[in-house]
Amino acid sequence: MAYIGLRKPWVGERKAEGSYAAPVPYGKAVSFSDTPSVSEASLYGDDGLAESEKATTSSALSLGTTDYPDAVKTLMFGHTAEGTEYAYGIDDESPYVGFAIIGVKKVDGVRTFEAKFYPKTQWKEPTISYATRGDSTSFTTPSTEGTALPDESGNYKYEENFENEADAIKWVNGKFGVTA
Repeated sequence: MAYIGLRKPWVGERKAEGSYAAPVPYGKAVSFSDTPSVSEASLYGDDGLAESEKATTSSALSLGTTDYPDAVKTLMFGHTAEGTEYAYGIDDESPYVGFAIIGVKKVDGVRTFEAKFYPKTQWKEPTISYATRGDSTSFTTPSTEGTALPDESGNYKYEENFENEADAIKWVNGKFGVTA
């Protein structure tokens, strides 16, 4: 299996248990990683390993995008807006949001679309850098890190593979509660 593409990050305000506001796009996907946080314990007895426990408790997320859209500044990071001006306060709190993204993979020559939905995530303010053009132009893009936490049913991620992107998008919309 090879991961060969990445598309369409979305975020949606998390409301009451399992419900969301309509999702908004978070720029175009440049990079994404999901690193599970594992709690481990070992029990030794009679001079050997008697029991071992490994359980995923959450997951560290990292997202690079082409843009840091205005729509996510209040939604994901708790900033306030007055018209087109945003105020970034030291007491702003990042609320919980639902997050989804579609990865493209290829297995035995067959391309599939792996949709991932994280029902409860919380994100840090993005890292943004600028560079002068000089003799050549280079792009810099924002990146942000977050945590996927378990929802009320104890799940921190849902995923499903699809033969085409349209079906993956339909599944993602269903997870956010969007119909049609």
